[in-house]
Amino acid sequence: MSEALKIAIIGDYNFTYNSHHATNLSLDHAAEFLEIELNYYWIKVNEALQQKKPFFEQYDGIWVAPGPYLNPFFLSGIFKQLFELSIPVFLTGECFKLFIDQLISANNLNPYGEKLISENLIAGSHFERIEVFPFFNM
Repeated sequence: MSEALKIAIIGDYNFTYNSHHATNLSLDHAAEFLEIELNYYWIKVNEALQQKKPFFEQYDGIWVAPGPYLNPFFLSGIFKQLFELSIPVFLTGECFKLFIDQLISANNLNPYGEKLISENLIAGSHFERIEVFPFFNM
């Protein structure tokens, strides 16, 4: 029998938020559908910030859960650590904008400080799929 997949969910879990229930349910559904054993662990944002790279490397994947967060400022420090990992990282909810802001800042892609990310101006429930790939200039 193969080992169970281990997923770390970074977020300030609160049982009163539907998005947090949906996160758990989606992982349960995926495990059942794919017929695999899956273990997932919620890690508070402030606790994740205190961890080092080996802590995250014990997981097969990282999910940065949708908020709200007790202190979203801490996510930028966590993102710096996640940039260095060679495991999949999945972002959902409002942390995606914070992640893109961190990428722009870390790579000095906006030296003049223009507003690069606007609020969602699309009415309704229309979403576009976006993929971010690291680019290494050699």
